[in-house]
Amino acid sequence: MQVSTRVLGQENHHTLISMANLAIGYKRQGRLKEAEKLELQVTKIRSQLQGWSNRYTLSSMKHLAATYRAQGRWTEAIKLDIKATMYQIRATCRLKRYDLQIRRIFQS
Repeated sequence: MQVSTRVLGQENHHTLISMANLAIGYKRQGRLKEAEKLELQVTKIRSQLQGWSNRYTLSSMKHLAATYRAQGRWTEAIKLDIKATMYQIRATCRLKRYDLQIRRIFQS
């Protein structure tokens, strides 16, 4: 991951994937604090670059919420899950509205 960060930069999509994968590995080993630190970084960077409704950002949020649950931090996990779900609903509604507009154009 250090090479990826140095060569591609921390904001590169592949670097973020590597960071997220490393966090999953940490979580499996029970290294929850280290996993949380990486997941916070990934979520923050992805939200800044791609927005909160982006599927990768939402995935990062869900992974972070799972880490909170594993740490027994239920309130934080639930709040983050709700936030991610709300962004997902908003994104889905926007897509449906866009789809309806496209259908109207082609039906004319």
